[in-house]
Amino acid sequence: MKSKIRAKLLALVLCLCLFGGCWDKQELEDHTFVIMLGLDKAEGDQILVSVAYPVTQTNIGGAESQGDYAVVSAKASTVAGAMSLFGITLAGPLSLFSTKTLVISEELARDDALRHIFSSGRYEQMRNNTNVLISKTGAAEFIAARVENPAIDPLRQEDLLLEQANFSAYYRPMQLLDFMMSLQAKDMDAAAMYGGVAIKAKEEAGQNSGEGGGNQGGSEQDPAGQAQSQEPVSRGYLPGRAPLTGQNHTQVSGLAIFSGQKMVGALDSFETQTLAMLTKSKTKKILNLPDPNSPDDTITVSIMPTKRGRTRAYLVGDTPTFEIDVHLRGNIEHIRAGAGYNQDALTEYVRRECLRNMEVLVDALQNQYRADLLGLGNRLARNFRTVQEWEAYGWRERYPDADIRINLTLRMENTGL
Repeated sequence: MKSKIRAKLLALVLCLCLFGGCWDKQELEDHTFVIMLGLDKAEGDQILVSVAYPVTQTNIGGAESQGDYAVVSAKASTVAGAMSLFGITLAGPLSLFSTKTLVISEELARDDALRHIFSSGRYEQMRNNTNVLISKTGAAEFIAARVENPAIDPLRQEDLLLEQANFSAYYRPMQLLDFMMSLQAKDMDAAAMYGGVAIKAKEEAGQNSGEGGGNQGGSEQDPAGQAQSQEPVSRGYLPGRAPLTGQNHTQVSGLAIFSGQKMVGALDSFETQTLAMLTKSKTKKILNLPDPNSPDDTITVSIMPTKRGRTRAYLVGDTPTFEIDVHLRGNIEHIRAGAGYNQDALTEYVRRECLRNMEVLVDALQNQYRADLLGLGNRLARNFRTVQEWEAYGWRERYPDADIRINLTLRMENTGL
């Protein structure tokens, strides 16, 4: 009896020794924590991977940091391959556990983004809730400007990306897992935050370096080689063109649009706000509308949803048909002209302007970009009994011919009259 008890105690002691070991222990201070990861297209089939990390850090695992930041880049055929190269110049291994934002250059997004994004997504440390941002300039250039003399700590700055979107609707956050799933989906398309470096800052950098400013007339060259004006598109701004000054030379404004697996265009900040109205976003939108009584002035309106809208999808013959009900409430924040207005007429004017902007945006998504950012295909698919029937229908080919009707109701709570 005693021998059995001794055997059991011995077995228990051995188990405790096995379970109590720290065979894979990793010290936090031995790691270099990456806060931003950038992907650029390089020559051949290679990719340029850039990382930003704090040079001096305290409790970085607990999302706190201090001190200066450094940016280093490596070139390889995959993200994992580039990450291994960083060990040649950095003392500690890189960690992506604290990475807040994945920055992808527009050039790469328009070419072959999906394969490289999955390369980073499969990297074991990359979190699914990492923010995805498409940079109008190179990803390495955007990251370097982002961490150079920031107004607040860069780690905190990336955390606030999501918070700021809730106050302006100038852009819409997209996280890595949702982005990758949208790129592969057959019944919807993806859109990611659109960022860039302020044009004035780039011009000053060129002058300081003695470079001759290859773009004349104050225009900038986009990745496709087309000159772009500094003036805002429509009534909104693309990144790098907003009239802002300060230490931070980077701007996030608008959305990069994908059709299938490639970027096909971008929405400015005003168009992004209009899209938010159609998608029932609860974010407050501040719109500057032309004054009907004074063409040189504007009326500033704040818009919020009153209740959840409804989208009906059905077939008329073979034509996909959609009815989108949008319910909004608004407040007149400022009438610069200060002239007298009829309250009902002003409400109807704001409603018509919002409706017109929605219709223009939907037409552009259908015919110019062929990007289903509203997820209409996902709703239409419910009219088919099987997946095979839905795939045979060919939604992407039929999307430009879809009949999309918008029914907008607007309740003006405060006109200031």
